[in-house]
Amino acid sequence: MRINLHCHSKYSADNFLEPEELIERAIKINLDGVCFTELHSMIPLWPLERIRIPEGFYVFRGWDSSGENVFKTDRFDAIETHMVSTWRI
Repeated sequence: MRINLHCHSKYSADNFLEPEELIERAIKINLDGVCFTELHSMIPLWPLERIRIPEGFYVFRGWDSSGENVFKTDRFDAIETHMVSTWRI
């Protein structure tokens, strides 16, 4: 099973595709699913509840966030982090 677990749609500042278009492209390159991980907010994921998902194709929602000073260690003052959380629609 091949699933891209880090996709952005037009609801993130770095892509122009509607969620349905992204799904169509994923199917064309033989992916079995995608996870929409829009940037820094859960609000852009709400439209996903209304899209048509092709039968047998997996669509997950996620959250993509970056930050500094999340972890401190005795060797480093701060470690920049990038976290992606996912769950199935």
